[in-house]
Amino acid sequence: MSLGGSSAQAASAAVSSAGDDVADKYRYRMDHRERGRFIIINNKEFQPQTKMNKRSGTDQDAASLYADFMQLGFVVTMKHNQTASQMLQLMLEGNMIDVHLKGVNLKF
Repeated sequence: MSLGGSSAQAASAAVSSAGDDVADKYRYRMDHRERGRFIIINNKEFQPQTKMNKRSGTDQDAASLYADFMQLGFVVTMKHNQTASQMLQLMLEGNMIDVHLKGVNLKF
């Protein structure tokens, strides 16, 4: 059984519209005057106990991200060589994370 032209078009439009609604729900709006904050954590060197090597090229990547997001209108902050606790503190200070002390419920 095949759908007629107008029925098929209507069904296609309904599916497309529903898909757009879902996509819009997860799309970051770029029409606001103030876009928001963008934090770059550029970890190039690590603490000796991690036994991780120095990361070459990370400075150029961080500089590119900084320039791109500044151009998009974000307030950009860059931090270098942060420990896990420093990164968590940075997110807490920036209200970027919602921590519920009675249970594990982290929102990034």
